Amino acid sequence: MATNPKDGKLLYHLTALDNIESILEKGLLPREKIDFDFLDVADKEILKDRKKFDLSEYTPFHFFCPTPFSGAAQIAQEDSEFVYIAITRKLAESNKFKIVPRHPLNFDGNPLEWGEGIETIDWGLMEKRVYSDYDCREACMAESLFKGTILPKHFNCIFVKNEEVKSEIISILKRKNLSINVNVNKWFFVNR
Repeated sequence: MATNPKDGKLLYHLTALDNIESILEKGLLPREKIDFDFLDVADKEILKDRKKFDLSEYTPFHFFCPTPFSGAAQIAQEDSEFVYIAITRKLAESNKFKIVPRHPLNFDGNPLEWGEGIETIDWGLMEKRVYSDYDCREACMAESLFKGTILPKHFNCIFVKNEEVKSEIISILKRKNLSINVNVNKWFFVNR
């Protein structure tokens, strides 16, 4: 059985493999700070709404994998390869990440401070992961948000779906003289 998201030690950011080289050069940036071509994995309509709520100035992370968002993104772009960049929750807490305790477009309020946000998330509902249930799906879309650049030296690891993608990323890491763990976990991905 999967670990209860409340007990997890990491946060996860989904991106396309095509973006990883730029991310390893410039860091993980909020969408509004990206000044280079990248494959955007988010739904265009949702991006418009995120901008309305001033969420485009943050980099979003989720509390477990896969989420309803990551599944939808992978299905919508089935020809793309995906990876997760993971950071520790300790890093997020010490750097004052914010939290939106449910789907950010359906949360009435500003992002919460880390401690308040952690207490506000409905972890019991999130643990169920029943995406056909509206409230459960909303809880599963909780986000941790950071306004700024997260440098590769702060990445805990990168999750990939198979050994082939792992080899590709390790090759990029060697070229850039970076040391980041790359872990295979096919269960995080829709197209295993």
